[in-house]
Amino acid sequence: MTEVLGGAQRFSTDMFAPRERIAAWREFIGRALFRLEIEPLVDDGFEAETISRALPGLGFVYGSTAAVRNGRRPHMVDTDDLLISVAQSGTACFATCGREAFLAPGDAVVVGGGEAGFQESLAPYRFVGLRLPRSALLGAVPGLEDRLGRKIPAQTPALRLLRPYTDALLPGTDVTPRELPVMAAHMRDLVALALGATGEAAAAAAARGGRAARLRVIKADIEARLHEPGLSTATVAARHRLTERALQRLFETEGTSCMAFILERRLVRVHRVLTDPRFAEHRIKTVVFDAGFGHLSHFWGAFRARFGASPAEVRARALQAPEAGAHASEAP
Repeated sequence: MTEVLGGAQRFSTDMFAPRERIAAWREFIGRALFRLEIEPLVDDGFEAETISRALPGLGFVYGSTAAVRNGRRPHMVDTDDLLISVAQSGTACFATCGREAFLAPGDAVVVGGGEAGFQESLAPYRFVGLRLPRSALLGAVPGLEDRLGRKIPAQTPALRLLRPYTDALLPGTDVTPRELPVMAAHMRDLVALALGATGEAAAAAAARGGRAARLRVIKADIEARLHEPGLSTATVAARHRLTERALQRLFETEGTSCMAFILERRLVRVHRVLTDPRFAEHRIKTVVFDAGFGHLSHFWGAFRARFGASPAEVRARALQAPEAGAHASEAP
């Protein structure tokens, strides 16, 4: 029994009566999803949850669990995929290939689905898991087998750049199906870099996934600061320790500029508020200034050029059709 949320699939023990939860978790996670032996380390009140989705060539799962020991015996091995686990909170120990890795928040480990081993967490543990074909990394990471079961420290740059992607895959975000293949490719590149890809493979991965991930981080930061009137190419570059030219080159890969992106997101934010009946009493000037515009003269023309109507006209149409306005977050 699962629940579908925005393209993702949710499974939780809260869907079952307390006495049924461990059996349900063993059936879904232990047999259907990962082929594991599951042994809870709590006497009662076991709780666990996963949110998963499939991308082209990549599986994603966000999970949380009470203290538990998960094991895979040799006869249970049925895949050669690689499994990447990134600790979000709590700690865990992974043992495979004769090695042990102790993960603190932010750390990661890659284990082979084709090897036996176990994972143990002694307290509530939250994690992000990725699953990808071993063939996706074989040519890029020399000595791949020797890297399995070894901790990847939280401060590893490529690992940190993965976070915006995994956050974007959770329910409630605005990722479209069209974006998923590109996101999956970038995430595979970042995994390769985190594992130590070298030579041409590393250069290609950095150019694709590393650059795209850096831009995604910058865009998320801009979104969080749109309300600041002083937001500019210079302030964004300084926050991310880049030269203005280096920042512009990142945006040029998508055919735009930093200031054009800031303007677009501010216009969309104003449009979203104006078409939401919950904010019908807010003055248009207040909405505009709250979105970070410092001068109304620049805003009026930009808004009409973007949406083909004045702010007042957009709001009037939305109020005439409340349902359409409530669901319109962006103009086409």
